[in-house]
Amino acid sequence: MQRLVLITPILIGSLAWIIRQGLDRSANHRRRASSSKKKVAGSALPPVSLYTGLTGTRAGLSYIREYVKLTLRSRINYALANQWIAFWNSSASLNEIARSEPSILKKVFRPYLTNRLSCYDRLDVLTSHYTLIAQHGLSDIVLRATKSPVQLCEFSGRSEHLYQIRLVVDNNMEREGEMVLQLVGNGNILFSVAFTFFDHTRVPTVAIGCLQGGRCVDNQEQIRFATRDLFGLRPKTLMVRLVQHIGHELGYRDLLLVGNQNRTVHQQLRKGIVFADYDTTWLELGAERRADGDFKMACTALVEPDFLALASNKRSEAKKRFALLSTISQLSYTGLKLN
Repeated sequence: MQRLVLITPILIGSLAWIIRQGLDRSANHRRRASSSKKKVAGSALPPVSLYTGLTGTRAGLSYIREYVKLTLRSRINYALANQWIAFWNSSASLNEIARSEPSILKKVFRPYLTNRLSCYDRLDVLTSHYTLIAQHGLSDIVLRATKSPVQLCEFSGRSEHLYQIRLVVDNNMEREGEMVLQLVGNGNILFSVAFTFFDHTRVPTVAIGCLQGGRCVDNQEQIRFATRDLFGLRPKTLMVRLVQHIGHELGYRDLLLVGNQNRTVHQQLRKGIVFADYDTTWLELGAERRADGDFKMACTALVEPDFLALASNKRSEAKKRFALLSTISQLSYTGLKLN
């Protein structure tokens, strides 16, 4: 008890100092800039800091709350925070991406992709992703996707109804992946998949952390229509196969699929806000369950089904479905590389 009495004033003083700093920053958040005069190599922009991640946060209590959390996390993980910020200031392209999508700078302190990752695992996975993006020549399109959706391809189904595959980088799925592919029909998002590239375990891997339908009122009906229109190709199957194909084309070996028990939105699952059963979906797609609760598939080229094994009245539909999947996959990859 005596020790608690001695420590309490220190804790209160520290918290008061943090809040005071947050108030100062909140009042001036539109004019924040690094005190350092040193510029990032190849860029006219000043270096980013952890607090750049609060850009766009509403001034007032919301800003103070986020400021306090970020400050405490960075003090507890001081060495990690320094490595993280040094990475984002290591090149002009990374600096630009961080400024365009500042929420990226908070990711290393939060559950990310799968709950199996520690803080330093997250650091490795996230820095690995953006290093690989640069190696693949994708930094420019990723930067564009932080500002607005980038259309990778357009195609039509049986009814000549037009669909698009778009790439976005935003904070709607910030805990579940760095890049998001969207299937769009009639201006509405029908399905999205969030994924990340990494070689954290020295095995080139693509990971899918989120697969979800759109949020428009009649989304289920639109998905049913799209499935019929695409010759029986389910939108969620299409989105997983697209990521698998992109991974194969870029030279990745494995496709990691996050299982139900390791999802980073566990609180939403407990509250009944999120209902998707990923385990069943991954098993339906032929994935193998791992000991840690996640799933794995190979990033192989699309394999043509054995049409002769199908009933004769289903072969024509199956051939059209596979041909369409092959076309969309190749168009999406080409759009990603050449856009």
